[in-house]
Amino acid sequence: MSLRAAHSERTWGPHLLPAIVAGVVGAGALACAHAVAVGVDSGFVPAVPWLAGLLFASMVVAEVRPLRTIRPSDASIITVSLAYSCALVFVLPGYGATLAVAAGTLFADLLDRAAPQKAAFNTAMMALSIHLGTVVVRAGGAQDLATVDPRDPMVLVTLLAAFVVIYTVPTVLVALVLSAVEGDSPVAVLRRDFFSTLPSDGMLLPLGPVLVVVGTHYPVLLPLAMVLTPVVHMSTRISSEHERDATEDPLTGLLNRRALEQEAEAGLDRAARSGRRVVVLLVDLNGFKAINDTWGHHAGDEVIVEIARRLRDRMPPSALVARLGGDEFAVVLSDVSSPDVAVEMAEVASEAFVDPVEVDAVEGVPLEVTGAIGVATSGPGWSRFGELTRAADAAMYAGKRRGLPYLLADPESSDGQHVQALERAIDGDEMHMVYQPLVDSRTEAVMGFETLARWNHPQHGPIPPWEFVRDLEATGVLIGRFTERVLGDAVVMLRRLHDEGHPVSISVNVSPLNLADPGFVDTVLRTLRDHDIESRWLVLEITETALMSNLAGCRRALRRLVDSGVGVSLDDFGSGHSSLAMIKDIPLTELKIDRSFVTNTGDERGVALLRTLVELARIHDLRSIAEGVEDRATLRALADIGFDQVQGWGIGRPLGAEETLAWMSGRTSLDPGGQHGVDLTVVER
Repeated sequence: MSLRAAHSERTWGPHLLPAIVAGVVGAGALACAHAVAVGVDSGFVPAVPWLAGLLFASMVVAEVRPLRTIRPSDASIITVSLAYSCALVFVLPGYGATLAVAAGTLFADLLDRAAPQKAAFNTAMMALSIHLGTVVVRAGGAQDLATVDPRDPMVLVTLLAAFVVIYTVPTVLVALVLSAVEGDSPVAVLRRDFFSTLPSDGMLLPLGPVLVVVGTHYPVLLPLAMVLTPVVHMSTRISSEHERDATEDPLTGLLNRRALEQEAEAGLDRAARSGRRVVVLLVDLNGFKAINDTWGHHAGDEVIVEIARRLRDRMPPSALVARLGGDEFAVVLSDVSSPDVAVEMAEVASEAFVDPVEVDAVEGVPLEVTGAIGVATSGPGWSRFGELTRAADAAMYAGKRRGLPYLLADPESSDGQHVQALERAIDGDEMHMVYQPLVDSRTEAVMGFETLARWNHPQHGPIPPWEFVRDLEATGVLIGRFTERVLGDAVVMLRRLHDEGHPVSISVNVSPLNLADPGFVDTVLRTLRDHDIESRWLVLEITETALMSNLAGCRRALRRLVDSGVGVSLDDFGSGHSSLAMIKDIPLTELKIDRSFVTNTGDERGVALLRTLVELARIHDLRSIAEGVEDRATLRALADIGFDQVQGWGIGRPLGAEETLAWMSGRTSLDPGGQHGVDLTVVER
């Protein structure tokens, strides 16, 4: 193992680091001095020179061809050289292995152009490890394997003790250095890293004496024994690549969201202990969808790769740079001493958009790409990664609205307070649900209810739904929590209605961001199971404008929902700009006609258009629903046209849960799979 590449550009940090390095270098120098003194008396020439030369060369090759670790915050490396280093203990007289391993490690570091202090540390560390292992072997009388009693169990005990020393010494010393660099406790670092090289160096250590015995007595079989090291090296590399695939974004090679969250949380824990800060930047491209639509997804991919390269090249080597998905990136810098660093990072990140992007897919036409950056710094109010990303996300979208290249989130600012207020509302009683009925257009039996969220802000009073839903979508992460809250309340209400003998459905509006969440469908189905509700009683509503923003992603999620029995309603149909082909291509169960069409029931052409829409729904086996019914005359006209269901203030205003249950008392509901109910009295507005 080695630190040749570990934190190659990072500041060494805490004052203990120089003392640790100096102590290790001093101890290694003493070990080498002792090895020289012993060698002067006992000699340096091995009994089998060719074997010693082969093992030394193999050790150097293993050191020169290491494996990079997959930890994003640490570019340290692992090798399979300890097997050969251990073997040298048994072929070189005295403590000759100490000098050989020191020379080989130093040579490898010089080839790797390691910094002088790192080369000195690595050389001393490995010399000290092999020296102490040799002390154990010599004390147990097991250095000369040709003279030991092969039946003596103490030989095995001695060798195992030596293996433990040779593996543990460098592992502990590396942990001490990393703990000083990262500001973490040595125990925590050791617990995290002790087993990282065990599958390679640790498992190959016992091969050392085996190589010596085979090479001495059966040299023709030595290649068969040595082949184990490249096999282990290859299997370790494959394992490392698999883990890298699980932590890297496949398009850009940056960290993915999962890896970033893990590393950022660890950085926040270290920052909390050291009194320092963590800065989070969220970067979002402006108008990226237009690039995909105009030039194609291949051009869009090239833009993403180029912006990723620019961000990675401009950020400090210790920064974590990740692609969160789509055209959104994140940068996390830990161990920050001053909040001013956040401004510097934002300015540097914004430079990624100064020059146009030239891509192969668009020859001769440089693409002007701009972006918005939101910045949040840990401290009072924001101590976890999720809180920082939500704050940075809100700042980013606020900056977009203001036309700013970047904006810093401030817990005391209106934007920061608004995000916190939204979180508080989602988790508390400020936000509540109301339920508006949908009735059969002919029998007026209650068919279901649409769930509508209401937010009563303690200072500002009622906040219009369109306004706070827009802000929730702007934060990116809060819309998921909000929809889960609405869905949970709606299903609880549905359970109460069914328990009181009202077999009705319930509708919940969802965002395209929900449908883009890979776990959303599972969340919906799990919520239904938890309350023992059949999926056919739930309807999810989405607007056609929202569908057009991510048609492919929405289609996949909607297909799973419909196949599971959940209803899907295309809300406000006719208010957007989608084609009629969408009805054929998107999995749907309902068509909800926008209220702007319902106002034309007194006009002959308007009625003809409504009949066409109803027939369109019927052809595609969809339920037709008209919203915006304000009076009985409109209700009768819509029934004559052929609408299946109607909704509006002329039918019933949105009411709270208890009021809705009271309103349903004495009314008949209609099971879509059962018989019609009786006529109901329409509540006039």
